[in-house]
Amino acid sequence: MKDNYVIFITEHDVLKGNLPLYTIDRFIKENGEAFNDGSHIIYVNASHRDASTALGRLMHDMFDSVWDEIRDLVVEEVREDERKNLVTTMLKAGDLTLERIVQYSGLPLRSVKAIARSLGITPPTA
Repeated sequence: MKDNYVIFITEHDVLKGNLPLYTIDRFIKENGEAFNDGSHIIYVNASHRDASTALGRLMHDMFDSVWDEIRDLVVEEVREDERKNLVTTMLKAGDLTLERIVQYSGLPLRSVKAIARSLGITPPTA
């Protein structure tokens, strides 16, 4: 049987062991031997947000309610991709100047020009 993982991310320590992570595997009760059927359960205690561990940083990021305080670099990459998608859409529309596109997207002029070149578009200037 293939391994099957069920992962619960809980806001509080529901298993009350003061651990950041609980990995639960099945065993045979009568002899204590592992029952290797591929079934695994993982409980993640999201109240552990220790910034010195990857799991702690992830839990901080998942439950942080202030978007600008999220430290994960991936979030910045997503924001950058969204800006580039916005610029692409505005360039394809063809009715905005470079200056307006820079203003609306928040990207620097050189980035907007690079995207325009990659699309083969010459946008109007002011």
